[in-house]
Amino acid sequence: MSTSDRLSQASSPLLQAEIFDEEKQGSPSFIAKLDYMLKDTTVSPYISWSPCGEKIVVFDASSFSTKVLSRYFKHSNFTSFVRQLNLYGFHKASLDNGACEFSHPIFKRGNEHLFKDIRRKIPSGNDRELQVARAEIEQMSVYVQELRCMSICTR
Repeated sequence: MSTSDRLSQASSPLLQAEIFDEEKQGSPSFIAKLDYMLKDTTVSPYISWSPCGEKIVVFDASSFSTKVLSRYFKHSNFTSFVRQLNLYGFHKASLDNGACEFSHPIFKRGNEHLFKDIRRKIPSGNDRELQVARAEIEQMSVYVQELRCMSICTR
């Protein structure tokens, strides 16, 4: 069965997004769903490509959250959506009319064949060092508690 046949028989946009995601070769799930969402003309009043195709535009975050997000994701939280965009390297710009634009050097209309190259950001060295330091502090705290217990028990 072809992808278009499977999509036409799917009962919900979320299921359609999952089918579409399976067909995308190597694109992360979030990116595949975002691409599919932008191709869905029923959501274009809430999210669409900018006229030049260089950015995506969310016209009203509140309406987008309530009417679109839960159709494609397991939540309807705009902040979570923006967090995911940030994890994949998108940059946000707010417009005067209250809309939000998001851009990415690869995620552009017509570049669908390159979407597979978009990956989540890996924490920088400083973030890893911070995580290691926190783990060491936690381990030292455990040792201190053990020493206190030992000193109390030997009294």
